[in-house]
Amino acid sequence: MPSTRTAAFGELLRQHRLAAGLTQGALAEAAGLSERGLQDIERGARRAPRVDTVLRLIEALQLRESVRSAFVASARVHVQDSSTLPAPISSFVGRSHDVAEITRLLRSNRLLTLTGIGGIGKTRLGLRVAAEAASDYLDGVRLVELASLTDAGTVPQRIAAALGIHANASDERRWIRSSKSSTAGICCWSSITASM
Repeated sequence: MPSTRTAAFGELLRQHRLAAGLTQGALAEAAGLSERGLQDIERGARRAPRVDTVLRLIEALQLRESVRSAFVASARVHVQDSSTLPAPISSFVGRSHDVAEITRLLRSNRLLTLTGIGGIGKTRLGLRVAAEAASDYLDGVRLVELASLTDAGTVPQRIAAALGIHANASDERRWIRSSKSSTAGICCWSSITASM
């Protein structure tokens, strides 16, 4: 049985499809989806559409910028509580001022970078802020490990994979750029100094 929220997205999708004068088959073809999959979404039989599916539907329906955010918000039927944040291995003491300041900055900036020498707790602080802020983001929070990357060009793919986006590179970059209210990032970098 479909939930009220998934049914609401399905109905909104149906309204936009009819307003565009498209059949289910035509929309499915334009969006690169199966007709059966589109039918399931409209009926509310699917729990939640994938991010790349929503992007494809927006493009195929040629939705105006003014209605895109409502369409995307309607597609997000639950906060992802299966976050990728690791469980803390120690207690977190004495950095409440730092957590409050970073949280404040994160509300007005999409990306923050914490820098400093290795071992001072940048990652631990970032993870604490992310865990506390998870309920502020419809899609929850994710940890994206970038340390092993050797090619900067693969950063969008790594981020997209962590967000569950399975599309080509231009789709990934477009989604990351267009995700306004539900995406924010905290980067933690160690300063590396060379001694001669």
